[in-house]
Amino acid sequence: MISRLRLLGAFVIAIAMIFAVFLTACATKAKGDKAPDFKLETLDGKTISFDDIRKDPERKGKTRVLLLDFWATWCPPCMEAIPHLQKLQEKYEKKGFTVVGIAVQSKADKIKDIKKDKKLTYPLLVDSKGTCSREYKVRYLPTTYIIDKEGKISAVHEGYTKDLEKKLDNEIAALLK
Repeated sequence: MISRLRLLGAFVIAIAMIFAVFLTACATKAKGDKAPDFKLETLDGKTISFDDIRKDPERKGKTRVLLLDFWATWCPPCMEAIPHLQKLQEKYEKKGFTVVGIAVQSKADKIKDIKKDKKLTYPLLVDSKGTCSREYKVRYLPTTYIIDKEGKISAVHEGYTKDLEKKLDNEIAALLK
C-alpha cells in the first residue's frame, strides 16, 4: 500500500513538472528579454525589419522606443485598443517613439480599410505566416510589447482593458526620459 502511494506521488510530481516545463515554453517573451528580430511586409508589399523600424528618422544614429501591437481585424478587443494606440502615437512620435501594428491572421485589404477608417498614422505590418507572432510567443490578441531603446522588452500586456492606455502611457513616458 505504501509503495503504491509513493508511486502515485512520484507520478503526480512528474506530471506537474512536465506541465511546468510546457507552460514555461509557451509563455510570452518576458520583460528584460532581447526583442526578437523580424522581417515583415508593409501594406504596400515592401519588406521591413525590426532594426529598420527601431531607427529614429528624427535623430540620426538613435533608436526609438517601440510599442508592438499584435492584433487581428476580426478581434473586437483589438479594434477597441486601436484608437488609444493612435493617441499614444500622436503624443510621443516626436519624442522617439512609434507604435507598430502587427496584423496576425488578417487580409491586407481589410487592414488597409481599418487604417483608412481609423486614420492610423503608425506603421501596420502583415504577419501572414505567423512567424513573428510565434517568435514573440503571442498567445492572446491583442498582445502589446513595449521595446526600449536598447531593443529589450520593457513590458508585455496580454488582452485589452480600459486602464491599459494609462499603463502604456506611463511606461512609454518613463522610457523616453
